[in-house]
Amino acid sequence: MTGGTGTTGVRGGRTPELPLRYPFEPGPLGTPPTVLQWARKHRPVCPVRLPSGRSVWMLTRHDDIARALSDPRLVPVEPDGHAPHLTDQGVSAQRPVIVRRTSRLLDAMAAGPNLIDLIPAYVGPLQEQWPDAADASPVSALAVGAFTLLVNPRAVRVCLADPSLWPKAVAEILRCHHAGVLGRPRIATEDLTLHGVTIRRGEAVCVPVRSAAGHDTAYRFDLHRHREDPTAATPEPGAALTRLLVGVALEALFTRLPGLLLAIAEREVPWDLDGPAARPVSLPVAWPTPG
Repeated sequence: MTGGTGTTGVRGGRTPELPLRYPFEPGPLGTPPTVLQWARKHRPVCPVRLPSGRSVWMLTRHDDIARALSDPRLVPVEPDGHAPHLTDQGVSAQRPVIVRRTSRLLDAMAAGPNLIDLIPAYVGPLQEQWPDAADASPVSALAVGAFTLLVNPRAVRVCLADPSLWPKAVAEILRCHHAGVLGRPRIATEDLTLHGVTIRRGEAVCVPVRSAAGHDTAYRFDLHRHREDPTAATPEPGAALTRLLVGVALEALFTRLPGLLLAIAEREVPWDLDGPAARPVSLPVAWPTPG
């Protein structure tokens, strides 16, 4: 494989150069990169060049990704060790900490002006709780989750009426806005052939869940999506902390401030597109007050 450095995107219907260069240019409003849609149609097994210069294969179609996630011939690369609080056991001890922190932040918001930027007032202070976390993915997911629910008010109303649905809302947020794009690579333990492409033993294969989530009409926030889909949730480093933080923080936010709404147009929300997980950098919000 040959290629240079930079970021791959698809503009004006042009065919991108192969191998694709990672990181990919994100789509609008934090949606999956448009190059994934191109690859699903034209190169379902696509060569990708990483910033390190290493080459990997990227699967992009839903069914291929679903099969790869359970294929014993594709072995996930184990991540480096993370802080103890990122393990499932460590995360369970974080719940009361998150509950107390969110409660204090919401008290301050409710007592302050009724037009506030949710990122510095709520999301940012929660990030400070874990300065040594493996990455910013839990807080990125929280920022994106808040945006997602603000632009899907019907889903919020449904969850407020039936709080048992909050875990489904969190699962759908993480499905649509999976931290990063490529995910953890998997190593082929034997030669494989898919769509006429031979993946050699020892080569790395990436299965971007965001591509599976974006397949055709699947890239929609759907509170009642069937969870049998193996791409609906994929374990990643810090996944337990992400689920816990997003679940506790969003339920507390929308329960404490019912009717919370975005104070600017959806497309006016500024996004940070430079990191591995795009996220909004400002979310001005307001809420109804008794009167």
